[in-house]
Amino acid sequence: MSKIQLTTLTPVHVGSGEFLQYNADFVEDKDGTNSYFYVVEPAKILELIGLENIDRWISIIERAGNTKEFVQKFSPIKSPEAYSSRKILNFAKNIQSGQTLKETIHNGFGFPYIPGSSLKGAIRTAVLASLAESVSNKEEKILSKGKRGETIISDKNIQNELFGNDAKNDLFRFVEVGDAYFEKGSEAAFRMINLNITSKNTLIDKDKSQIVETIDQEKTSVFRLNINLKNYRFAKENWEQVVSYSKNKELNSPNELPECLQSIENLFQTINAHTLKLVNDEINIWHNIQKEEAENYVEIMRGFSDEIEDCESGKECILRLGHASGWRFITGAWAEMLENFSSEVVPKARRNNSQYESYIFPKTRRVEEDYQDLLGFVKLTLID
Repeated sequence: MSKIQLTTLTPVHVGSGEFLQYNADFVEDKDGTNSYFYVVEPAKILELIGLENIDRWISIIERAGNTKEFVQKFSPIKSPEAYSSRKILNFAKNIQSGQTLKETIHNGFGFPYIPGSSLKGAIRTAVLASLAESVSNKEEKILSKGKRGETIISDKNIQNELFGNDAKNDLFRFVEVGDAYFEKGSEAAFRMINLNITSKNTLIDKDKSQIVETIDQEKTSVFRLNINLKNYRFAKENWEQVVSYSKNKELNSPNELPECLQSIENLFQTINAHTLKLVNDEINIWHNIQKEEAENYVEIMRGFSDEIEDCESGKECILRLGHASGWRFITGAWAEMLENFSSEVVPKARRNNSQYESYIFPKTRRVEEDYQDLLGFVKLTLID
């Protein structure tokens, strides 16, 4: 089991599934020159205002009132820090009533973290994209019929061919990835907006903005990563005995282990090559768009391209994961090599595709409201 240091090169968001309401679940306040969000802890508020005022507080929440002003009215305490569970550095501007904060995941002790499942999913995507070219007849294998006769696009058949028919036979059961925990106070909030290639004069679209809590950039954690070759070899050499012992007739002999999964060093080289390809593809897609916002986006991507090139081979790699990574990074973009990508994949992947056929796919990227920052880039370093 290897120790891996994870460094956030940009803010990273892996959601808890919760949305916090402004002035009810969280409030905003200044601390010096910085703005912070304070996530409200109801038990602490009750201690300050007293049970006799609970109905008034509920009324404030129902009317979308200001919790901070309400607490100050019934308590000498002025700072929200006294009744909050955590403090989030805030970079979002002009917070309005009714807006929500997309919460990042925390463990039971309040530490923000990147789940091992999220890391493993991003690693799997990189490996899948690197191996997909070797699969024959991909165009046919991604198509199937639904219960109503409709065409369904899925990579299930390709993944099954590369990794195994189901979870019990999947090669990635031998890839063991731990959670990456960060210190309390590592959180920061940003407003994410759309960067769109359309016929409009500006590429910026703030209509669907979302305030997102993240683990801020330049934060570090250590997690464990293991490719369990011992278990793989045992399963490969003794699978008939394993089936007999477990009485599970659905177990098969594991697929041959691809070279990229035969060591951590090989895996890191594969991840780096995958991320570099996607980053350089983004540069090629956007560099001819003669607008300031696109130029900023390209410059950010060029910075990542340089960073990836500077990684020590087999010891370091850069991966992208989590919210606002975009379709190409989430899927690995390997489907773009398919002959039926435009005719079959794009119409299923993009709503109302007929309205946007003249635009590239995908035409939208999520960026921070000043279009200076992206989300999801992390650096992995093998330390043991």
